[in-house]
Amino acid sequence: MTSLLPGLLSAGLIEKMDGSDERFAKLKNAAAALAKALQSQPHELMSALLAALDPAIPPTDPSMQRAKAALTASWETIGGIYTDEPVNLYRSLMLEACNQCANGMNAMLLWLVAADSLGFYRLGKEEKVVRQFLQELGQKAEEVAIQFVPNTVSSSKDDEASANFEFEHSQVENTDRESLLMAVAAALGKDYRGKTLDSPNSNWQSGPDNRGYGSGPIQEWNYQCADKLSALLADELDRLAEQMQQGQEEFAEHIQSFLQTQRQAIQSAITDHEHYRRTEQVRLDALWWSEALYSPALGQSYRELQPEVAALVMAQDLLQVVSLPTPASVAHLLAETVQRLPNAGYEIKKPIGDWLEQVRQCADKPALAFADVPKEGRLSLRDVFAWAVSDQTWDSAKALQRAGIAATHEISLPALARALFRQEQACRLANDAKDAS
Repeated sequence: MTSLLPGLLSAGLIEKMDGSDERFAKLKNAAAALAKALQSQPHELMSALLAALDPAIPPTDPSMQRAKAALTASWETIGGIYTDEPVNLYRSLMLEACNQCANGMNAMLLWLVAADSLGFYRLGKEEKVVRQFLQELGQKAEEVAIQFVPNTVSSSKDDEASANFEFEHSQVENTDRESLLMAVAAALGKDYRGKTLDSPNSNWQSGPDNRGYGSGPIQEWNYQCADKLSALLADELDRLAEQMQQGQEEFAEHIQSFLQTQRQAIQSAITDHEHYRRTEQVRLDALWWSEALYSPALGQSYRELQPEVAALVMAQDLLQVVSLPTPASVAHLLAETVQRLPNAGYEIKKPIGDWLEQVRQCADKPALAFADVPKEGRLSLRDVFAWAVSDQTWDSAKALQRAGIAATHEISLPALARALFRQEQACRLANDAKDAS
């Protein structure tokens, strides 16, 4: 992951560094602290990027205040260097923090919320760095969309046992030396130091007179022979058992490694197939929906709705038709489908304020299930329209101001639908990530 700070410094967005490595290190520390705080807060992360992209963001914005606090904690004397609020410095820190968080699903969220927002802002010297950052975000997001496999099946005990499989082998026990001693003694004579033996030899070893009597010296020789011979046999049996145990463990390790490799290969093949199957299913479902021009939620053709309402309904419906997250092509398919409606082509552009009022005033607009609008901080275009169609008190000027969007900014319905689709998708994915944590 390449840091954005050097590029922003070279572009001149970060001022009064005076070539000081110490000051630059403080900026890096502040950005790292911001990234750590935002990593597991998807909604705050998206709001932070929207704020950081806008050169006209006020210093009172919550994300800018958050950047200010992180910078002050890392650089206590910052107040003596800047007489005015260094908003561009705060933006730089927040952009770098977002950059450090841009992995996995976070990269997808950041791309979805920013892809259609950049056109609302007038970037300055930072434009090249920011556009390169968003391009890399788009590539990461596409990888996430293609490789994503939903965890829809709960793991069973059998699955867990398979995942943690270990080859079981028996434990070889040491020789029972007492039993072995009695067995050897029984082979040598009638008793062992006065102990009765099981099935003993009926004769003692013959003495000098060859009559087989159990004289004292002969008995003692048998006893010592039993002691030494049983100990020798026990040592050899234990050594043999140890070798067998070691061989069994080595064999078990080889089997375990082989089975684990096979399991991983099979799982990888299944996952790759699932990636391909899911991506193809998303595209097929989206294409079928596009060709039908039919709203499954309303049970009617999109052509029967007013274009500005149809654009919103289509974005909502497509989110229900496909599984999330989607490849980038799905959002563009939506835009191409919208432009097939009457009076809804790319060439027909109106100020965003006009579209908002038309949607707001539409008498027969259906209920649209947008995710909740943030109560504070930067708003996205989706947030503005979600607010407009809600039952809350409507203030278009306030909503657009919080989004940093001019009411006179012109946009077509295909572009509007695409933006709403991406940003609503980001909100739903963020809600899922928050619920899972």
